[in-house]
Amino acid sequence: MRSRRFDRQLQSVFMVLSGLIMVVGLASFGVNRFLARTQQRVLSESIAIIERTERVAQEAELAASLAGRLRDAESAAAVAETSSGLAERVAGIEADLDAMRRFLAQPAGPGSATVVGDLATAMGRPVARRIKAGEALRAGRDRLAASGARLAAMISTEAELARLRITAGIWELYALPGGRDPRPGLDRLADANFFAYERLAEMAEAVATLDRLAARIPVAKDAAELQRLGTDYTAALTLARDRAGFMLSQAATDHAQAELNVLAQGGALIAQRLAGLAAEAELDSLALRLGRELDLLTSEAQRGRDETRVRMKAGVADAGWQATSLLAALAGVILLALLAAYLVWARTRRKVVLRLEDVAERMILVADGSLGQPMAISGQDEIGRLEQALNVLRNRTEEAAGLRDRLEAAVIDRTADVVAEMQSANAARADAEELSRAKTHFLARMSHEIRTPLNGMIGLLDLLAGEEADPARRGRLEAALTSARDLQRLTEDILAFSAGEEGQGGQRREVFDPEALARGLGELLEVMATTRGLAAVVEIAAGLPPAVTGEATKIRQIMMNLLTNAVKYTEGGRVELRVSSRPVAEGHEISLAVRDTGPGMTAEETRQAFDIYGRSVTARRSGVRGVGLGLAIARQLTDAMGAELRVSTAPGRGSVFTLVLCLPEADPAQVAPPAALAPAAEGRRVLVVDDHPVNRLVARGYLERMGCSVTEAATGKAALEAVREGRFEAILVDLGLPDMTGEAVIAGLGRTGAKVAVLTADLVRDDAATRAKFGVDRVLTKPISPRALASFLAEAEAPAPVAEPCDPEIEAALREDIASLGAAQTAAIVAAMLAELAAAAARLRAAPDAEDRARLAHRLKGAAANFHLSDFCALMQRLQSRDGSALPALEATAEAAIRDLTAAARRAGLALQPGTGAAKQ
Repeated sequence: MRSRRFDRQLQSVFMVLSGLIMVVGLASFGVNRFLARTQQRVLSESIAIIERTERVAQEAELAASLAGRLRDAESAAAVAETSSGLAERVAGIEADLDAMRRFLAQPAGPGSATVVGDLATAMGRPVARRIKAGEALRAGRDRLAASGARLAAMISTEAELARLRITAGIWELYALPGGRDPRPGLDRLADANFFAYERLAEMAEAVATLDRLAARIPVAKDAAELQRLGTDYTAALTLARDRAGFMLSQAATDHAQAELNVLAQGGALIAQRLAGLAAEAELDSLALRLGRELDLLTSEAQRGRDETRVRMKAGVADAGWQATSLLAALAGVILLALLAAYLVWARTRRKVVLRLEDVAERMILVADGSLGQPMAISGQDEIGRLEQALNVLRNRTEEAAGLRDRLEAAVIDRTADVVAEMQSANAARADAEELSRAKTHFLARMSHEIRTPLNGMIGLLDLLAGEEADPARRGRLEAALTSARDLQRLTEDILAFSAGEEGQGGQRREVFDPEALARGLGELLEVMATTRGLAAVVEIAAGLPPAVTGEATKIRQIMMNLLTNAVKYTEGGRVELRVSSRPVAEGHEISLAVRDTGPGMTAEETRQAFDIYGRSVTARRSGVRGVGLGLAIARQLTDAMGAELRVSTAPGRGSVFTLVLCLPEADPAQVAPPAALAPAAEGRRVLVVDDHPVNRLVARGYLERMGCSVTEAATGKAALEAVREGRFEAILVDLGLPDMTGEAVIAGLGRTGAKVAVLTADLVRDDAATRAKFGVDRVLTKPISPRALASFLAEAEAPAPVAEPCDPEIEAALREDIASLGAAQTAAIVAAMLAELAAAAARLRAAPDAEDRARLAHRLKGAAANFHLSDFCALMQRLQSRDGSALPALEATAEAAIRDLTAAARRAGLALQPGTGAAKQ
């Protein structure tokens, strides 16, 4: 019953509001229907006529555009297509104008669509004539161009032959024996060869003029321009016919005349262009008339559109008065509906809205925590039930507040426990970091303290073994030296592995040649295998890339560990190194495999092979020396590079270790060339700065064996004092000095031309970054290697060769003469020209008068022009023009020409012999 009473209230409100909406809607529908019918009756005809009149203007504009396209059409298909479109536009204009005239009851205007159609049809005939003339004009132009090209090539060939005759004539003059009169040869050279060469040049220019004029005929704008072109064309053709007689052979003359007969058809091009201009003039006249007719039709359509709009506005105004009265009645109905709606809303607000507002306000207070007193129940309907539910929610909220307080107390207690645990974890982490720092410091100290006595032990044993003559004592010294070096390798393995665990390896990618790396590993394998009495097999595939980018040092270290293990654990048989590659998406996959015929490993030994200090049972029983770090270091370096190290083995069948890397291909030009190792020069003064007397003794022994004079300094101050008192070619500085750091000593040296190397017992790489850090030329690690010392001392700066300057035009002319005349004849001509240039200044100054000097300058200019000696030719031209101010520059210009010609001859492969004037290739 409670829900039914509330439903009745809502139903009554809904029914009243729905009734009001229906009344207003029906009234609005009636008014809109009347207005729509009235407007439809007025506008249905007027708008259609207005659209037709506006379409007439658009069709007329499109027809004018099509007329322009018809005028510019270049093919019969384009003419047909454009004419068809123009006819459709004219038919549409005529239909729209007829409909407008019937609606307005008006007679036809001055314009006529029929006349427009006739004019469009008439335009097709001159267009066809213009297209025909254009096609004939292009065909004729192509014939003339082809003929001109052939004739130009023929003239170029003849001119080249004439130039060679001139060169041969000059050579004959130079080759005349002493006492012979050169004037007949000079006359023949000037009157025949040079004259023919100049006439051929004029003919070439005339042919080029004919080609330019023929290209201008198709684009001529009027008959006057065509007449001028015809006159120029005839003159150029006459000149070309006149110069054709100077061809060097009758066959060439006949061919030239035949091509000139083809070029004589240029007059036909002018006639065809005149026909095209006449057709264009007729098209312009027809297009103008067509435009006038279209303008008349457009004007008539615009007048009809304006009159139609006036009639349409009058009809709309009449309908507006009728709509006003209907809208007034509709407004009265809406006012009554609004009044009834207000009365319904006032009752609904009192019975529903105000009660709901009280419930909402009380819910907000409860949500904010202000519980207060329970809410009074205002009725027995759904709102009353909502008030009862809100009271229940108030009670539950009060209970939840008590629970929240108890939970907050528990959270505070637990937070204190978590803070205590975090403080304990921070203390444990600090202890672990302190242990890591202590380990790093221990490794650094161990590296220095162990390698320093090893340096003395290995160096002194090496010096004693080299100086001992007794074979027995020498053998014992070499055994001790081998044991010391084994101890060095074991120590370096342990330090390298520990440094790798600390992440100190870093990435040092460089461009290297994989084939060169493989060859070096193969040579190392051959040496080690020969020492053990094993066979070494090295196979390097032919498809290796020329250069890749990767960490060559780590790759070499991994492979040396694998090769050393293979040789060490193989008692008999062979050790193989196989290197191959295949292309992949990222570059090249390079595989380096080491196979041996040793004892092999079991599955359990294989799993433990890469563990730290892990060694197989067979290795321990056989007494092979080692601590089991080689494979662990190899695995560590492989992981650092992101590569893969595979192993295949079985007991009694040997082992195969394969390093697989994916490396990107690089530019071979970026591969660093191998450093040449040369013995140190005798008598070099070397300063050795080290606080340890054994280290100084070892360094002195190696250096004095190389023939160097050695000065020692135990402190940094003593080293700086020695540098101030004397001059040294090389200085070796230890980093750990007692009074000052090695870096401070190096900074105080001042680098007075001496090469400086740093000595260190730490694991430091000798690379560009480390050298720049210390400011030295090399980084040498202890124990000192005699080979590294010799390489450091042999480095000497050599001046880069300076390229001899050379004019490329002179070199090109000489190479062309070598190809045409041969190396011997070209060498003789160059030698004669050099002799002529050497005597040119004296002969020109000794000339009895200006006329003789001008003739001599003309002859020298012609000879020098064959070698493109432009500055010398320019000076000779000034003397030929009797310019006396050019005489002071004679000697300098002649010397510059000799230098340029000599340099070009050497670059072209002609080795000149000084003083003789001869040259040979």
